Amino acid sequence: MTVTLPPAALPPAAWRRDAAAPFAARLRRLLAGGGAGQAALRLAPAAPRRRRALRLLLEEAAREGRGEVLEAPGGALLLLGEAGAAARARALLDEVGLDAAGALWRLPEEAPALLAWAEAAPPPDLAAAPLAGLDAALQRLPLPRLLRRRAVLRLGPGRPPRVALRRLVLSRAALAAALGSPGEDPDLLDHAADTLARRLAAAPSLPAGPGTLLPLPRGGTVPPAPAEGTLGALPLEALAAPDMPARLAAAGWTPAIEGLDAVALRLLSPAALPEGAPLLLLRWSPALADRGPVQALRALDPGRLVLLGCGGAEAIAWGLARGIGLFAGPAVEALLPPGEAEGAA
Repeated sequence: MTVTLPPAALPPAAWRRDAAAPFAARLRRLLAGGGAGQAALRLAPAAPRRRRALRLLLEEAAREGRGEVLEAPGGALLLLGEAGAAARARALLDEVGLDAAGALWRLPEEAPALLAWAEAAPPPDLAAAPLAGLDAALQRLPLPRLLRRRAVLRLGPGRPPRVALRRLVLSRAALAAALGSPGEDPDLLDHAADTLARRLAAAPSLPAGPGTLLPLPRGGTVPPAPAEGTLGALPLEALAAPDMPARLAAAGWTPAIEGLDAVALRLLSPAALPEGAPLLLLRWSPALADRGPVQALRALDPGRLVLLGCGGAEAIAWGLARGIGLFAGPAVEALLPPGEAEGAA
């Protein structure tokens, strides 16, 4: 089973949820319209990247089982739909190695227990998210403290390593530390990263052009590219929004897809990846050699792939054997003279 990419961006962040329709009340209305043979599958809160992968899987199961995916205020994901869809989702979670720990309620018999859980979840505290103050603080944060400069090298048999791309990465760890307690909230951290990505695109001293790769905000307005053809990295679920490719092109960006790894390759059909993105940023792990990822990679042009996270010779050898020519990571930058990676990126 492969999961096709849904035409929807990430769900709205917690502080934007409609306070007039709390989670439990919405769930009660949905249960009132359900019939026999239904089920609710709850997955525990997860880190942002894993949560996005889990949501992609549950969205596919919801379409097959005429259901819906909800997100509880604390970040838990809930699949409502036919009992068979919930069972298939659990089986696929186990198959691809994602943690399927959670609860399963059979409906309508166990609806009271489900509602009791939903009503015990704390409502989103909109007043506790001081967005105005947070946004003002984000404008004062010094970008150099939060940026990591990375070199993407072109490697191949019989040729010397050369820098092919300059990549600027916002360090989420450094950003979370700078924000303090707001940085502990994944949604607020996403919002902060998007705000700083817009600042970065407008930075006057920024190196820009077709050889520069910058992070892009995953939602909201698309900032103008600092130079025509500058590469902008977006996770694949953000690029799935129907109008996103056109918006990026109008703003002068050339998109690159980030967030691909062994788990994503098990879940996604390669045909679902947007063709307009010339680069696919693939995160190295030994699990890429498993059967599912290998089959998915056969359908992708290796000339579009950038292998990230190369920490040793194994990763580089694996990529070269599959025709990949672009690499990034500590083992790759070690091939450059001291200081050249930081300066080149």
